Amino acid sequence: MIPLETSVGLKSETFARRYLADYTTLQERILARERQKMALHQTKDWVFVSTNLTNFMPELPMSDHERIYLQVVVNHAARAHDRQLVDDRAVDYLQPEGNLTFLEPAEKRKPKIFCTYHLGSYQSIVGILAREGIDMAMVVDTNTVQKQSEETIKTVSRINELNNVSSRMRILDAERPDIGICMAQALRQGYSIVIYIDGNSGTGGIYKRGPKTLMVPFLNQELCSRTGIALTSFALKVPIIPMVSYYEWINGSRTPRFLFFDPIAPASGVVQTDYVADTTRSLYALLETYLRRYVDQWESWLYVHKFLDFDSLSKGQQSAYASDVANDDRVYFQENRYGLFKMDVTSYLMDKRTYRIVAIHADLFSILQDLRQPQLLSDVTNRLTSTTLAQLVERGILAKV
Repeated sequence: MIPLETSVGLKSETFARRYLADYTTLQERILARERQKMALHQTKDWVFVSTNLTNFMPELPMSDHERIYLQVVVNHAARAHDRQLVDDRAVDYLQPEGNLTFLEPAEKRKPKIFCTYHLGSYQSIVGILAREGIDMAMVVDTNTVQKQSEETIKTVSRINELNNVSSRMRILDAERPDIGICMAQALRQGYSIVIYIDGNSGTGGIYKRGPKTLMVPFLNQELCSRTGIALTSFALKVPIIPMVSYYEWINGSRTPRFLFFDPIAPASGVVQTDYVADTTRSLYALLETYLRRYVDQWESWLYVHKFLDFDSLSKGQQSAYASDVANDDRVYFQENRYGLFKMDVTSYLMDKRTYRIVAIHADLFSILQDLRQPQLLSDVTNRLTSTTLAQLVERGILAKV
């Protein structure tokens, strides 16, 4: 069982009790659902998260992967609870820290680009800014526009009523071809931009590659990142204010923290290409720092592989494996290199180094599942043809103990 998560610092004890009860019920339901999926091998999401952890943070033992995955999916399902934090004035618990000069009266009126990440209580930045009367234009992908725009705007309206402010809220579609123009217009109209750089959506969607993308070092890999945040900052001379959220255990309960960092702005004489590259990389470097400490709080483990250069990953990955396996050798399925999952009734094998996925026969799936525990090769030969067995050993799917 993963640790029970609560929120503290709420002014309303009634709200706190309701939030805890709802969260506990949700956690139990999500864990039961995930364990049922694992029993049925319907584990595509789990395999992708484990694969991402293997590639981005190879120093983590595989024994930690399941705990991290379960925490990620529970957190993901609990995001709706963050939107409840405006009830009973509970939004007062959203206490920003760090460089808060943007909250000074004169600064509130100046548009900025608030850049954050899908870490911790990331959606709560809306509550923090709205409570201060800051007008916002949030940039999100098309799916989020369609599913969450109405609720987000209602949330800001409730915050306005509770705090006697009049912050305005707009939702911008990151996948519109003219999103750069839309962001510039919003900034000129007095709105501050709120954007999640690790969501990485843009014109053409997350798989788009082109001149407006940049390969950025990130943990043990490189990500293909959009550069619109830094480009807009440079073109309009608007500062970027990074914000990192994370949960921290305080007095036995889990409390959301919100750290705002020094503004990033183009200096006089700086070249656009240098500013864009340096700024984008520094924003990811900041995420790296906190992700190493709060690895199970990053929602993007579910989809960060979509920003990899798969062609580069495939190069030089044809490793040679020993094939001189004798009948008295014990062999096992290499889970650190390959993953298994089903989608409905179809079975799949994934190469974790290249993310290549192939459909396999249900019998082979069952055999590889059994070989998570080492077995004598002589016992395995009764279930596989010699050709299939040789291929499994040659490709490193099976290995000698």
